[in-house]
Amino acid sequence: MLVENCLKKFGECLILDCHSFPGNTRPYEPNQSERNYDICLGTNSFHTPKIIFDIFKKKFEKDGFKTKQNIPFSGTIVPAKYFNKNKNVFSIIIEVNRKLYMNENDFYRKSSFSGISSKICYTVNKSALEFLKLKS
Repeated sequence: MLVENCLKKFGECLILDCHSFPGNTRPYEPNQSERNYDICLGTNSFHTPKIIFDIFKKKFEKDGFKTKQNIPFSGTIVPAKYFNKNKNVFSIIIEVNRKLYMNENDFYRKSSFSGISSKICYTVNKSALEFLKLKS
């Protein structure tokens, strides 16, 4: 419903889906390479134009984060009604490496949690605004 309302009001919609991923690989994951990066940007060839990926990658790296595309997870979230049907529904997933903000052994936040979360929110906001300015 949110996507539909956004399309009605603005003619387009940008979905930002934010998650975290474990700092160490899990046995069931196909890619077992070391996770020496901070942010995974999940993309979809239909809903994530290259310009969206480029903006988010550039902003995160400018703010000191190491990024990967579609590793360890790939794709984006788009409601089925619009999936691969509506080019005005844009989507990117921002996955954050848990090593940045928590001790995964005891699940306690690191002292850097507040600063990291603020920096990530700021970077996501700057990236989304830059993309939307290009669209207008």
